[in-house]
Amino acid sequence: MRDERVGQPSVLEIVMMLTKKMMYAVLAFSLIIFLTTAATPLLQAQKQAKDQQEYELITKAFGTQPSAALIELLDQWKEKYPETAFDLERLQLYMQSYGATGQTQMAVDTARLIVDTKAPKNFLAHNTIVSSARALGKTDSSTLNTAKSSAVLMLDSLINTQFANKPAQVPQEQWDTVKNTVTVTAHQALAWIATQNKDHSKAAGHLNDALDVDENNGLASYELAQAVQNGAKTAEELTYVMFSYARAVVVDGPGALNDQARTGLKKYLTEFYAKFAGTQEGLEDLFAAAKESARPPEGFAAIKSAATREYEAQVAFKKNDPLRYEFVQLKKLLSQPTDPTWGKLRGKLTPKFRLFVVSATPARAPNKLMLTSTRGGNAEVTVNLTNRMRSAPTRGSRVTFQGVATTLTRSPFMLVLNDSKTE
Repeated sequence: MRDERVGQPSVLEIVMMLTKKMMYAVLAFSLIIFLTTAATPLLQAQKQAKDQQEYELITKAFGTQPSAALIELLDQWKEKYPETAFDLERLQLYMQSYGATGQTQMAVDTARLIVDTKAPKNFLAHNTIVSSARALGKTDSSTLNTAKSSAVLMLDSLINTQFANKPAQVPQEQWDTVKNTVTVTAHQALAWIATQNKDHSKAAGHLNDALDVDENNGLASYELAQAVQNGAKTAEELTYVMFSYARAVVVDGPGALNDQARTGLKKYLTEFYAKFAGTQEGLEDLFAAAKESARPPEGFAAIKSAATREYEAQVAFKKNDPLRYEFVQLKKLLSQPTDPTWGKLRGKLTPKFRLFVVSATPARAPNKLMLTSTRGGNAEVTVNLTNRMRSAPTRGSRVTFQGVATTLTRSPFMLVLNDSKTE
């Protein structure tokens, strides 16, 4: 799938580039939670194994990493002990193992089972639902509403509750990193859901919330650019779009897009910028600014469109070189076969113009000048003088003149003036 906007990689392509990385992050988080809160269920006084055999199965299950092997072990446990005091823990192990083995739908189904029948506020289950929503590839209302409910609940209370008390053996930096990761994931899930519902403004709000937590999240910057780009009209809005794309290109670290995604996105942004601005001037400055901040800093100047740059250039041209500007405007009109200007000008004295000398003949006391509006350009005007000049002007110098418009050739352009004089 490819976005129609100048070959832009679609969200799906970039997400799929990150899916494996995201699933490993979910697995790593789940392991941390289990190691700190639920790794020793047999020590909980209110729960007891039915017999020695179940005790051994439980111990072995909790000693096995989430994997296909653990699923097989859990199946054995479930077959021999369909009812157990550790039903919730067993479901959580199933859920983790399904996620670890790429069985995303099974992981989500198990998470929903936990929430619906065992523990309505189970953090691991809600985190699995939120983290897996996009990877499921489903956008039906049931899937979206379930993920939205879980994400809202996590942000409203579950995350703060889960991370309220840090175990002494877990480093603070690691604890904070995991908390920030799940917080960002919840915001991104809500942004994705809003996007599916065509509410791009709401999506942008959630993505800004995500960047407030982790400004080095490349995917959040990329999706923020897309959210704002939908409906962006002003130069300020499009500057925000390009800045966010640039941030997604340049940000490094654990939250960065991979090299393939960044290369494709840089190509897209370069083309987008050139099409909008009419030049690549300033593009490297944009990348440099995006390296320092996830959003445009206060006072960051809006990128000028090609039309704005052309208008400003014409205003400066008219102000700084009015006599050459007037000729350029006249040439534009005269170059159009259907324009009536030539009919009005022919046989009449032209306004004063000031152009560059291409040649002057004869070499001594010339009475004929070939002039151009562009330094070093081809001759556009033939000026036949009434009085000879005392000395020939040098090639590339400027001459102010006027004369009677006599003949016009449109291609190649040549305007001939007779009875002319210079100043």
